Amino acid sequence: MTIDDSGNRHFEVTGSAQNGFEAVNNLGTISLDFKFTATPGGTVTLDKVMGTTFPSIEAYSYNSSGQVTGTLLLSPEQQSGDLKKPQQCHEAKRGTRDCLP
Repeated sequence: MTIDDSGNRHFEVTGSAQNGFEAVNNLGTISLDFKFTATPGGTVTLDKVMGTTFPSIEAYSYNSSGQVTGTLLLSPEQQSGDLKKPQQCHEAKRGTRDCLP
């Protein structure tokens, strides 16, 4: 995690998982990379999402009581063969495609 001059905290969540049908279909692994910013006021934004386009990826925001307060990302699943492709940029709800380094 890094903190910028404005006090914003930038952090990343990454993950990978073995395709449960790998022995049958040899498609590859599932991967994702989410980059977030949390402001001193408590607002969290999803800045960048990279991942395989299969299966679907969804991200939601929650309040301190655990209730869903918004949808950050809904990226529907594409084709199972996409597991063999490099990670792709997914579009965040705010309508941007900020997938540049």
